[in-house]
Amino acid sequence: MGLISWFNEYRKRRALSGITHAYCMEGRVDGKVAYHLFRLEDGKFIESCWGSPKRFGRVGCSGSANVAQALEAIAERRARYSAQGFVEVEVPDWWQKGYRPPENVGPDYFEDPDFHEWDDVKVKEKDTWTHTGMYLMWLDARGFLDPPTDETDAQRLALARQRQLTPGAFFGAVYGGWFGPEEITDEGLDFTRSYYTDKGYKADYRAHVLKPRSNFYSAADTWETYDRISPVLDERYAAWKEAQLLK
Repeated sequence: MGLISWFNEYRKRRALSGITHAYCMEGRVDGKVAYHLFRLEDGKFIESCWGSPKRFGRVGCSGSANVAQALEAIAERRARYSAQGFVEVEVPDWWQKGYRPPENVGPDYFEDPDFHEWDDVKVKEKDTWTHTGMYLMWLDARGFLDPPTDETDAQRLALARQRQLTPGAFFGAVYGGWFGPEEITDEGLDFTRSYYTDKGYKADYRAHVLKPRSNFYSAADTWETYDRISPVLDERYAAWKEAQLLK
């Protein structure tokens, strides 16, 4: 490389100092929400990671011979993930600033699709959606669910409201088995933090929906199941609301 070429390349890298060209692309893999994140550092290093919500993998890094090659590689990644059905979403602040991904799921993720077992055996994925689907449709009926912004998902919610799509099927199709704080309003989140526990909602679900000594995931994903648990949720919410007023 001649001196002039080296100097021009140096100027290009200086113009791209720090983190630039940071992207976050969201899609679904086997029905589950997944992300690809990638960014350019100092015009030379391409860093990337992949994972599920709040469970991102390790950051991988690759170098490039020059700025043009690095930008071409970034563009290729965007095109490749777009072809796989991923769409660009808001870049997390920590990724834009050059930080590493969070290392754990955190207390506000109420359902993680990778951690459903019965007698140490992984259950069928669609069977894990039923109990949460019932809860989400109750949240929606009370105005505590933030409607999805994706047009297809919004259509699925409309079908569920008309009872043309079952609660569990709605939850699986729209959220991929993940249930976190992003889906609900502030009041819905406060109640859910208090109630959506093993001794709260899941105990009520077992008592009012399931047969004695039955598999927790054995309930039918039907609106009849929803009609059995919905009045219980109304009572629990009313009691919780009264308790909040007394504080």
